[in-house]
Amino acid sequence: MLYHNTLLRAVQGVVEALARWEAVHDLLIAQRDSIEAMRKNERLVEVGYKTGLNDQRAVLEARHALYQERFQLAILEAEYLQAAVRLIEALGGGYHNSAVPAPR
Repeated sequence: MLYHNTLLRAVQGVVEALARWEAVHDLLIAQRDSIEAMRKNERLVEVGYKTGLNDQRAVLEARHALYQERFQLAILEAEYLQAAVRLIEALGGGYHNSAVPAPR
């Protein structure tokens, strides 16, 4: 019975880690699409500014919105990497970052 409970917890851990990894992946895709839309909007606002249709405040607001979206993308990328490590660990693999020297 103990073996079955341990196995069930392990499988549940993998399922939860995989679900989180997939959810963050989907959020990353949506965030990248949002950034592309913000870039297009920023370009349109800049054209409007150059032609006299928009003021400088509109340009600054568009840039600010784009920077906020990029910041959110960085946060999601970090979450994605954390979720990938959790999934690797749940699958029974250890995670070793070869870029970081081993402790002595």
